[in-house]
Amino acid sequence: METRQSFSPGLEDIQFTAFTEGKIRWWFGMLDVDKDGLMSQGDFHLIADRFVKEYDLTGEKALEIRDWLTRGWEIVLDMDKDKETEQEMRCFIPLVIKMGEDLQVGKKISQDDFTQAFGQLIQHSPALAKSTLQKMVSAFFDIFDHDRDGFIMRDEMVVAMRCFGYDDPDMVEMAFASMDLDKDDRLSRKEYIDGWLNFILGQDKQHAFVATFAPHLTQL
Repeated sequence: METRQSFSPGLEDIQFTAFTEGKIRWWFGMLDVDKDGLMSQGDFHLIADRFVKEYDLTGEKALEIRDWLTRGWEIVLDMDKDKETEQEMRCFIPLVIKMGEDLQVGKKISQDDFTQAFGQLIQHSPALAKSTLQKMVSAFFDIFDHDRDGFIMRDEMVVAMRCFGYDDPDMVEMAFASMDLDKDDRLSRKEYIDGWLNFILGQDKQHAFVATFAPHLTQL
């Protein structure tokens, strides 16, 4: 069996193009699980509740999932930095900082605000944009890997996508297959993270995720 390595996009490919903007807007729609046009802690509570129901979780396990999802933005944006670094971030990516702070205090974020914030992040520092998305996707990997064996299996992917409102098994299968580059019927952390990085930040309009989830973007 031929084994193919998974590569994330290079920094030179990370640009805030119309194609990238379209994918970020699609991503917002995925996170806006209650479909009210806004993103808030309520969306992450709803995802957490779906996971608890899907796996019949109780006690500490249920609390752990809820904590991961409701504190995810705080962890990813990591405001616990030294003062110099924090001041630099507030100067160059104020929209990103404001979005994180608003989410933490229960405010709702519009699609435009979300898109503009990530656009600002990409334009300021492709490297920081990539590392921020890596943290976020890695956190979701830990949630989706329900049995904690270090891999996401097909059934775990089905549950994960259902919790985000994607109930079409064929669509989930196409997404899984596009990330499973070594064809061993499971997704490693690297395969999963690189798959999402390539989709959100890459410029390949033929990427399988684009064809599966957002085919209209191939025309941009």
